[in-house]
Amino acid sequence: MRRNIVLLFIVLAFTNYSNLLAQVPGNSWSFGFGGAYPKFISITTTSVEKSDNIGGFLSLQKNFNGYTSLRLKTSFLSMKSLSYKNRTPSNWIHETTDLFAADLDFIYHFIPCSFINPYALLGFGATIFNVNNAPTPAREGANSDYQMNLGLGANVKLGSNWGLKVEVNYHTVNDNGLEGNSDLDEIKGILGSNGDTYMTFGLGALYYFYKGEESNLCKEMPAGVKEVVKEVPVVVEKKVTDTVFVKPVPYQKKLVLFGVNFEFDKATLRPESYPILDHVVKELKEHPDVRVEILGYTDSIGTELYNLRLSKRRAEKVKRFLVSQGIAPSRIYTKAMGEANPIRSNATRIGRAFNRRIEFKIYGTSKVKN
Repeated sequence: MRRNIVLLFIVLAFTNYSNLLAQVPGNSWSFGFGGAYPKFISITTTSVEKSDNIGGFLSLQKNFNGYTSLRLKTSFLSMKSLSYKNRTPSNWIHETTDLFAADLDFIYHFIPCSFINPYALLGFGATIFNVNNAPTPAREGANSDYQMNLGLGANVKLGSNWGLKVEVNYHTVNDNGLEGNSDLDEIKGILGSNGDTYMTFGLGALYYFYKGEESNLCKEMPAGVKEVVKEVPVVVEKKVTDTVFVKPVPYQKKLVLFGVNFEFDKATLRPESYPILDHVVKELKEHPDVRVEILGYTDSIGTELYNLRLSKRRAEKVKRFLVSQGIAPSRIYTKAMGEANPIRSNATRIGRAFNRRIEFKIYGTSKVKN
């Protein structure tokens, strides 16, 4: 059952993938909710963590742009441990810590244009915790203090307004009696502080209830080409004699087919390329008087000669696909461009991704009778 749910999320995400790119708002508000599994990490040596813990969270998040967010998160956690009084191992007691936390976290998103968007967070908050059956009587009842948070997570887009959230957090509380035992022989946490620490593993949903104007952040990398042939000159037939020949019309338009991708260092088309090329086939069939020249490009990695040959193979691969779908070979020309005419800097990963591209030059034709 759990496996089927995960597969459903993946299918939904890929179904909406082409529509989700270029839809990052400049600012937005989102509401999150879900479950969390808490676990003590560093507590007093006279206590032992137990695993039957539960928790949940609610969050309100302000997204300033594709990269940065500020989040107010509230959590309720219940953690259990075994402790003994007066440092006597034979006197074990069961202790429960019920904790309520309110945190303000700064979040940085690494890949905002991807449907899987990992992020890191740093934050501070306040916590109120109640210790039941504390091994140290003075720690019994309600206590309060502040805590620091470090975390990693990822958002998975499931639609235009919904997302799946997975997150792992490390919390350091400024109190060494979180489990009800305030002895000084602490097991130090990752940060080496005297405060008790715990981790939370969260899984939940994210709903965007407000979105501002769309950001330009992802618009430069569209998922495909919506219109392949536009502004093709109207064909005018002129009757002179019974002899018919085809006269090429000068170059009309150039189109960059973002989304027509290849395997690394190969001329093998990736699956996401075919829906875009299918649309090209449709347009070419609806405009039988149009001819195209396919220009293949690479980035600057590798020698100039190697890249020239690789770009030729990729252009020919696209041509073979179009021919296999019923487009006449005489309507298609190919040209290897190699690493020439970069449209972005080859010094960055994103720039090289832009430069590995397929371009179409669109030519109209007119029939002239002599």
